[in-house]
Amino acid sequence: MGDRFSLTVEGLHNVSVYGIEPREVWEALHAARRLTRQVSDEANAIFGVTGKGRYLVVLVVESAGADNDWDVVAAREMFPDEMAMFDRYAGGRR
Repeated sequence: MGDRFSLTVEGLHNVSVYGIEPREVWEALHAARRLTRQVSDEANAIFGVTGKGRYLVVLVVESAGADNDWDVVAAREMFPDEMAMFDRYAGGRR
């Protein structure tokens, strides 16, 4: 997956509802430790940790504009079972 991400209007609204700052989304998307899971043909869930250690799941959909461009449509904190899975597969807490 490319590193070209854009926050949509819906995505900005969603992250504000969950008390997540746009910079935290950016940090999770570009974290050294991250996992990507395909949700559908068009959407992926990216699991990552912010610089301050906040575990986030970011939902992205492929942009209609170009290949490897992704629109951020939602983000939330990981649930405890997701955090455990993330640490198991992404190399533990750092």
